[in-house]
Amino acid sequence: AFSILRFIWSSIQQAQASKGQLEALAQSIAQLLKALDEEYSTGRLLQVKTSTPLADLLRLLEDISSFIQKEALCGFLKLLFTKDQRIAQIDGYYRRIDDSIQSFQISALLDIRGWTKRNNDAREVDQQVLNEQLLKLETNQQRLMETLNMHQHNVMSMMVSLKRRLDHLSDGEREQQFFSHTLRYLTTVSGRQVKMESWMIMSYEVEFGPLIGSGGFGQVFKGNWNGTPVALKVLRTAAGITPSSTAIRREIETWSMLRHTHVLQFLGANEMDDRPFIVMPYLKNGNVRDYVQNYPDCDRLQICHHVCQGLVYLHSRNIIHGDLKCLNVLIDDSGKGVLCDFGLSRLKADATSRDVSADGMRTMGSRNWMAPEQLVSGSLKQPCDVYAFGMTMYEIFANEVPLGNIDHANFIELVVRQNVRPERPDGEEAAQLTDAIWELAEKCWVKDPKHRPIASAVCTTLSHLSSTPSIPRSTPISPSPPSTPPRHLVIRGHTAAVWSAVFSPDGKHIISGSSDRTICVWDAQTPNLVLGPLKVHTDEVSTVAVSPTGGQMASGGTDGTIVVWDTVAGKPAGGLLEGHTKSVWTVSFSPDGERIVSGSMDKTIRIWDVQTGRLLVGPLSGHTAPVTSVAFSGNGTRIASGSEDKTVRVWDATSGRLFWGPLIGHRSEVSFVAFSPDAKRIISLSLNGIVCVWNVETQALVSGPSLRHTEGALVVGFLARKALRGVSPDGKWVVVGYHNTAVVRDSQTGLLAASLEGHTDHILSLGFSPDSSCIVSASQDKTIRVHTLNL
Repeated sequence: AFSILRFIWSSIQQAQASKGQLEALAQSIAQLLKALDEEYSTGRLLQVKTSTPLADLLRLLEDISSFIQKEALCGFLKLLFTKDQRIAQIDGYYRRIDDSIQSFQISALLDIRGWTKRNNDAREVDQQVLNEQLLKLETNQQRLMETLNMHQHNVMSMMVSLKRRLDHLSDGEREQQFFSHTLRYLTTVSGRQVKMESWMIMSYEVEFGPLIGSGGFGQVFKGNWNGTPVALKVLRTAAGITPSSTAIRREIETWSMLRHTHVLQFLGANEMDDRPFIVMPYLKNGNVRDYVQNYPDCDRLQICHHVCQGLVYLHSRNIIHGDLKCLNVLIDDSGKGVLCDFGLSRLKADATSRDVSADGMRTMGSRNWMAPEQLVSGSLKQPCDVYAFGMTMYEIFANEVPLGNIDHANFIELVVRQNVRPERPDGEEAAQLTDAIWELAEKCWVKDPKHRPIASAVCTTLSHLSSTPSIPRSTPISPSPPSTPPRHLVIRGHTAAVWSAVFSPDGKHIISGSSDRTICVWDAQTPNLVLGPLKVHTDEVSTVAVSPTGGQMASGGTDGTIVVWDTVAGKPAGGLLEGHTKSVWTVSFSPDGERIVSGSMDKTIRIWDVQTGRLLVGPLSGHTAPVTSVAFSGNGTRIASGSEDKTVRVWDATSGRLFWGPLIGHRSEVSFVAFSPDAKRIISLSLNGIVCVWNVETQALVSGPSLRHTEGALVVGFLARKALRGVSPDGKWVVVGYHNTAVVRDSQTGLLAASLEGHTDHILSLGFSPDSSCIVSASQDKTIRVHTLNL
């Protein structure tokens, strides 16, 4: 332990940031080790009885040593951008040290309060040193360029990062001035202007970890982005050639629009410098090829079905995968297959076309999975994907590369002209491969593309095979989905799309609003209609909410009006609430049930008196796009609003004064906002499922943007209202809708917990029950589904 401490101390001397705090941390460790040494020397502690705390302490010291070494290698700008994370990391080490002290039961021997004061004092000194350094750099352009290590390949990446950082409200005044000054300077020097895209993630914002995969087109690293484990795919051929920025941008813009359970989520990308990369969720189970080897009893047919569902979705968007094989299918944390690397074959072709050392092979894709027409002419159409899917089915069931016994020189002759295809493996080698599955694979890889089934037909067949009891299948050993699948209650009755569905506060009823202009109340345990259909709106009902007592409902419509309903009588409690000039997209009751706040497509917010229907406050203006979500704080004094303009704002609920905002951190439309019960935090979700947690008093972004939030389960006040994304009332789960499915993620880890399927068209609304045990979803397919979670 003392040798690790000596190494830590020497590494600190190379640190360029937070040096005072790191030295204070090392001093605290030294005092801890000295106290332990004395206790062991006197016999008050016995090593045989403290082996576990000792091992934990050594791991802590090794973690601190690795952290300081990594920090010493970071450039100045990245260190500046990651200051908050670094300070939080140091605070986390102090908490672990405190845990270690408790394990050894030596708290009385150490001045822990003194450590806290020393750390706080060191933080202030570090900030003063940083401020002085920034001021010197602002006045010395040559030194600024040297410190930034600026060159033509990274100047635009720097400019994008600086521009985004100017919106980071937790930075101090001196840092903001430095960012502004440096951005102006780089703009002048480069003669270029920054054009921001919501999907941009620069190299300064990610941390590259170990290499976890490589292939003919780049390397994949495990990394970290805003506290979330991610996979970083660097786009480069084996010869070191990168595709053109135009080609990269084209594929990025396509991928960023995709939302499906069985298509890997796109988080962002960098195409600004000489190391372009794509940021994706990190799935620890890896690709299907490795998964079936590690878990031979996994449900291979189900995985094929997942892959085909993803392929059907891509084809519905006129997107061709182009390189379908097991290496390009990942397994998520619940054991589901997820398509990845679609479109990358086109990027590889773009890069290879400019590689003078290439061997002349310009065909996109991977040879053993290529359709004959693709091998001969390079033609890439949807039937090519179906052919590749057949080969991928073989690969999954036989656990070997299709046609792997054919050498390169004879491949086209045998596959194209002699129509050679894989031979069926015997039963022992492929126990789950039935006659029906083999026949389907053979249909997929027929030579004539016109005779191959379309992907949706293949998917239908797989669905039938999956539900046939005679198919031999085994449950995955690990990891596996929830032990009991969610119970699905399907509610039918609306004659058009259901825009909104929410639980009543007691969880016994579901209230829905539809394009058929009606509101209905349903029994949450059965599909029975309890009240309705109620009709007053002259156009679609776009949102519904329930008062805290359940005695009243509110509905908003595309006719721009709001109706307050008596839930017992099933009649309007008063006249129409009129004032919005466009569709009302969101309504919410105050905690005492006496007020309603509404948000509209007209970009404004209004607060109404429930009893009289009188406008109390508003219209509140400021958002530059439609308001998608509104929420009262637990004490009813403030209102949070989220908008398609990607911002969150906080308003005084009495005066309408803008209290804080705009709070900037999301990179796509904000679709959900809620307060914690103590009103000190706001949690917001964007369309891509990214979570942000804000400190209401300071405007600081406490956590995110990320697939998780570092505070763990942040409880949110239950608000029975519409949302397309949501957080469970206990704060443990986040639900996000993608097309006709929804996924539930652990809010603390960002990992997938459940996938909710069944709808046949787009999901329009999602909401949790008050006890967080169920999710209600409403869809364009005219139905409502209640999903019981077993988490």
